Amino acid sequence: MILVACAPPTPVVVEKEVIITATPEVVEIEYWQYFFDPRVDAMNRLIMQFEAENPNIHVKHVTFPYAEFNEKVAASVPAGVGPDVVTLYYGWLAMYVDAGYLVPLPEEHFPPEMIEKEFFPMVAERSKFLGKYWTIPTAVRTLALFWNK
Repeated sequence: MILVACAPPTPVVVEKEVIITATPEVVEIEYWQYFFDPRVDAMNRLIMQFEAENPNIHVKHVTFPYAEFNEKVAASVPAGVGPDVVTLYYGWLAMYVDAGYLVPLPEEHFPPEMIEKEFFPMVAERSKFLGKYWTIPTAVRTLALFWNK
């Protein structure tokens, strides 16, 4: 599984200087993932830690049954009602990038050398498409296991 940020179908480019200042207002980030008890519990703990470290950011954690998840995300993102952050199966990456639903990870916050240092090469490569990193791995699964007893 991988964690990604979503984009509208046609990104808007604004060319002006922006000065970012601390704000007392609470910002809400909507995060979607499919429902799997251990994963949801682990993410809830991470969200609690994140919110404690970032008191002006609230994460709205939304879960869906796995069987409906891809369809829900694929319908919501282009309609402009999708999440800010989503967990996706790594095999869906190319489809979502090609459709224009995702934006690459900003290199100033996610330098490629950091990603390549933190993750095994096989895992890091699943987050890369068209020479850019689009996602951060959050889990690795074994899809099949053959055992010669």
